[in-house]
Amino acid sequence: MRVVGIFKLTDGMRNKYLIVHIGVLYINFYTPRINYSNMRARRAFIFTADAVLALYLITIILSILMLLSYSPRLYTEQSQAVARDVIVALSRIRLRDVQGNPQYGYTNSLLNIRKNSIAIWPMFGRTIDRSSSLYSVYPSSNSTWIVYNVAPQGVITSVHSTPILDYGKIIIASQNGTKAFNENTGTQLWYMPIRVDSTPLLYNGEIYFGSPSGTFYCVDELGHVVWNATLFSNVTSPVADNGRVFVGAMNGSVVSFDILSNATVVLPFIATSNITAPPLIYNKIIIIFSHDGTLSAIDEESGTSLWSYTQPPPQPIDLPVDPSPAVYNGVVYFTNEFLVNAVNLTTGIPPVGSWPVQPSNIKFTSSLAMDNGMLYIGCNNSLTGLRGVCAINTTDQSINQVNAGSNVYAAPLVVNDSVILATYDGTVTAVSKSALRVLGTLQTLWSYKISNPINPALPLPVISSPSAVNGRIYIGADDGNVYSFGNCSLWDDNMSVMDSIVAFWSINRTDCARAMAKEFLDSAVPQNYGFELVVRPPEGSGLPCTGGLGPVGLNACSYCNGTLSNEWDSIYTNDCNQSIYQRFLIKDSRYISGILQMGSTIYYARSPVEVELRIWN
Repeated sequence: MRVVGIFKLTDGMRNKYLIVHIGVLYINFYTPRINYSNMRARRAFIFTADAVLALYLITIILSILMLLSYSPRLYTEQSQAVARDVIVALSRIRLRDVQGNPQYGYTNSLLNIRKNSIAIWPMFGRTIDRSSSLYSVYPSSNSTWIVYNVAPQGVITSVHSTPILDYGKIIIASQNGTKAFNENTGTQLWYMPIRVDSTPLLYNGEIYFGSPSGTFYCVDELGHVVWNATLFSNVTSPVADNGRVFVGAMNGSVVSFDILSNATVVLPFIATSNITAPPLIYNKIIIIFSHDGTLSAIDEESGTSLWSYTQPPPQPIDLPVDPSPAVYNGVVYFTNEFLVNAVNLTTGIPPVGSWPVQPSNIKFTSSLAMDNGMLYIGCNNSLTGLRGVCAINTTDQSINQVNAGSNVYAAPLVVNDSVILATYDGTVTAVSKSALRVLGTLQTLWSYKISNPINPALPLPVISSPSAVNGRIYIGADDGNVYSFGNCSLWDDNMSVMDSIVAFWSINRTDCARAMAKEFLDSAVPQNYGFELVVRPPEGSGLPCTGGLGPVGLNACSYCNGTLSNEWDSIYTNDCNQSIYQRFLIKDSRYISGILQMGSTIYYARSPVEVELRIWN
C-alpha cells in the first residue's frame, strides 16, 4: 500500500506556494498492501488540506528541479530558497490518523530555536536602553562549545569586557589586545595588539572601542583601523544612536563621534565626577551615571543637561566597575552600591513608592538586569555573609536576597526562565528565575567552574558580563579565555536545517550534526517508522570513509547496525532493525547542498556532501 501525503496550506500560504513550490520534499512511504481496517490499525496517516495537491504534481516539480544546472551559484541560490521555504511550510502541518484525530503535533523544535534565536550581541547590555531581558534559546547544560583563547598559554590575562557577536563572528577585547574569532570553529580571524578594558560596540558594520591610553578606534570587520581619535582620558563602553557614537570619559566629559564624517564633538555637559559606567539612551535622552553617585540626563541632539539627581553614597563606590543604569517603562533604575533607586526619565523625580530600596547591611555589586518589572542585581550582606544576587520587585519594592557563594560583579543575564550568574570565584551558573522571584531561593539548573591555570587552589575572578547568541552563553574570565556554553545551533539565513547538519559534519563537529539530526528527525518523521540519516563526505572534506579516521586498513564509516562502509556514515537513527523494508526518501545532492570549510571560510562545495534519509516501517 502506498500511503499518500496531502499537504495542507492555509489561506495566507497559497501565494507563497505558487512561488516556491513546496513539493520539493517527496513523501512516499511504502508498506505491504493491506486493507482499510489494517491501515487504521497501523495508524497510517494523511496530511489534511484546504486545497488538495496531488503528489504527482509534486514529483513532476521535483523532477524539473533536478534538471537544473549544476552551476554552483545558480544551484545555491535556487536550492537554498526552496529548501528553506519547504521546511517552513512543513512546520505548519499537523499529522492526523485515518479517523481525523491528531496523531501527534508536527512542531519542529529546531524551527522554534531558529525563530527565537538572535545572531548578534552588539554592545554591553545588548540594547541601548539596557531595559530588556532576552527571550531566546539558551544552554540546558554546562557543556562548553568552544573556549576562545586571547592570551598566551598559561598566562593570566584579564577579559573584563562582554564578548560581542556578529552573525558567526565573536569579537573579544582584553588586556592582551582585541581578537576576532569564527564563532562556530574557534578560528582566529584577526588580532589588534591594543589593550581594551571596556566592551566594544558593533554599529553599522564597524567596531568601536577606546584604549586606556586615550585613543578611540573605529575598526572594520576585517580588523583594519578606519579612523582613530586622540582623547584626553580613558572612556567607557560606547553606545550609538542615529548615526552617532557616544562615550563617557574619566574627566567627566561626554564625547560623540559621527560615524560618517568622523567629527568628534565634546558635549556641553560636564559630569560632577568620573564617568566609568556605560551610558544608555532612551527616547533621545542620554543617561549618565558618574562615580559620585549622580545620575544625569542629557539631550541627545544638543548635548545639554536636562536634569540631575544626586544621592551621594555614604562612602566612595568601591566596585571593579561602576554599575550602569537601566530603563523600564519610562523609569530609570540605578544603584550607588548602597541602595537601588528609581527616577522618572523625563523629570528626574522618584516615582510614588518606597524608593529607594536600602536594606540594612546590603551592598549592591553589579549593573542591573531588567525583566518584566523585576530587577536582578549582584548583592552581599555584611551581617549574614550572603554573597550572591538580589531580586527586587519594582511594584512594591520587596527584595529577595539569595546566596550564590561568591560576589556577583558581572551584570546578571535573564534568558527566558533562567538567570545567568557569573560569580567572582569563577563559577558560571544558570538558576531558576521563578525560584529567585517568587521563593527567594537559588535553584541551580547547571553550573561550570573555571579553574585557575596557574594555581587551581586559588579562585579565578570573573567580572565579565555574559552575552547570549544562537543558543549559547559567552563569558570572559581572568584566565585569558572566553567560554561559550551551549548547543549546536548554527544558523544562517541561507541554510536549511539539513544544510546545518551537513555544515557541522564538514567542520568535524559530528556530535552537533547528530544532535541536530535527532532533534529534526524526531519531530519530522511520523511515529512508528524507523529511519536512519546517513552522510557521504566528498573528497577533500577531510572526512573520508576510508583511511585516516579509523584503524589502518579498515573503513572509517559505518551504518547504525555496525556494518562498515567505505561511502556512508550514520549520523542518527531511531531504530536499527532494517530487515522489513528500506527505501531512500531523500537522495539529491543538489537539494541537500554541501558545505565545506577551507581555512576560516565555510563555502558551498562543487561536489556537495550527499545526505540520505532512509525510512522503513
